[in-house]
Amino acid sequence: MKTSSLPALSLIGVVCATAVLSATGGAVAGSLLTGADIRDESLTSRDIRNRSIQPIDVSMHVEKTLQRIGGYRVVNNELEVPAGSPETLSASCPKGTRVLGVSGYWRDSNAAVQAVIAPDGTFGSVYTQGIPAADVLRINVTCGRVA
Repeated sequence: MKTSSLPALSLIGVVCATAVLSATGGAVAGSLLTGADIRDESLTSRDIRNRSIQPIDVSMHVEKTLQRIGGYRVVNNELEVPAGSPETLSASCPKGTRVLGVSGYWRDSNAAVQAVIAPDGTFGSVYTQGIPAADVLRINVTCGRVA
């Protein structure tokens, strides 16, 4: 008894055609997605795989800025603040470095804290108008050498 291999060949052809179409469909979809399709400020570091962005992927300005900054260090300080007391807390950068950023926060409260960088860039400060209950005010000053 002789059997025909036509149905088996047809099945193989359908599978191959499906594979080719799905592979090219993904390539076409990938080429159609552009920056215009992504809402501003919608991507975060969670969306980017570690070590996936290379120097060629960033602008020349960003690359030159990163090359000029070195010697990162975060300086911390904290202060116990009595209820209702306005306070200022500062932290200075080590000699030869400048403030790159300042953040301030409460240990327990979510009350507002204002952060500023000194005009000469040597220290950062946080200010508070006071909070209803005693708490600990904290400051983080990120310092680095800027060429």
